[in-house]
Amino acid sequence: MREIIINQPRMSYYVGGAEMLSMDHARFLCMKGYKVRIFTTDPALGGMRYSERYLKFKDEFKKKIEFIEINLGEKHKDIYKTLPGEDRYRWNHESIVYSGIFSNIVNSLEIKTIIVSYYILDAIGINSDYIINCLYLCGTPHDVDVFQGSFLYSYDKIIAITDEVRDYWQQFTKMEISVVSSGVDIERFCFLEDRGNITKLLYLGRVLKRKGIEDFLKLSSHLKDDARGFQFDVVGDGPNLEIYKKKFGSSVKFIGSVEDPEKYFMESDVVICFSEYGEGLQGVILEAMSTGCIVVATRTKINSSLLCDGCGILVDYDFDELIKGVKRLLLMSNDSLNLMRINARKKIENKYSWDVKINEIIEVME
Repeated sequence: MREIIINQPRMSYYVGGAEMLSMDHARFLCMKGYKVRIFTTDPALGGMRYSERYLKFKDEFKKKIEFIEINLGEKHKDIYKTLPGEDRYRWNHESIVYSGIFSNIVNSLEIKTIIVSYYILDAIGINSDYIINCLYLCGTPHDVDVFQGSFLYSYDKIIAITDEVRDYWQQFTKMEISVVSSGVDIERFCFLEDRGNITKLLYLGRVLKRKGIEDFLKLSSHLKDDARGFQFDVVGDGPNLEIYKKKFGSSVKFIGSVEDPEKYFMESDVVICFSEYGEGLQGVILEAMSTGCIVVATRTKINSSLLCDGCGILVDYDFDELIKGVKRLLLMSNDSLNLMRINARKKIENKYSWDVKINEIIEVME
């Protein structure tokens, strides 16, 4: 059995979808009996703090997984003055510097190894015959050009998280791109069926306009005088969080970043996932479906495949359509709502549990 290296330079300090996904891959590959190493950055040089999620994960698996933290050197400490999600050029700068150091280390290892990276520039210098270099594509950034796309040829195997992501990246390569979606820990995100009437609506994720936070807040204003007395919770962090707090803090509860999102799905009736554009497969949707928290989401190809068959509510990207979708739920009986929750949970158990998805990933990599 090969050793597997999870290569995620931003895992140590940034809590985004790809970073959490890489932790899940490491966790469940380790549980399958694979020897796992994690390579990431040491952000302390630039004054960036380790994320609590990473430190907790590292402590949990320190006896089972080897963690290697790469210091990028004094010359590049300014990288950490901003977060990756705020500046694509900063993201690329970090990846190119990191990839050079990482590749030199790994190329010297004369052992059979599979590398899994999550961004196209994170492992572009691998040239060892002992290594299968895999890239797991999580999204469709809109600023990729032919030059950057050509780096796909640095990898031996390419996996996309959805058909949409595969189709986007396929324009840059003739290589085969396999599709294996994300999964969910169905024991951690356990199921709660009968929740009664809908009273509590949730936004969970990075607090960014493109992810739908402003529409969620606008929805709270639209429903604030409803006699049913809805509660609106925002779980997550972002650069404009304090601005939103000042404007909506009297009607919306801002909770901040948390280590236990399952708690908030269990306590909420509906989660709103109203992104401006398709972002690949959103883990929030899978996790909500697993717990029985009903999802209202933008109508994209992947969201449609998840929420069809009575598993949630799909709406076009238009605020009036969002309102109509929420009102559809409010008119449904408790029995109908519970049936929707049960349908969603069954779909997760049958198709999207990590036990299923890790086996699919291993089949592609090996």
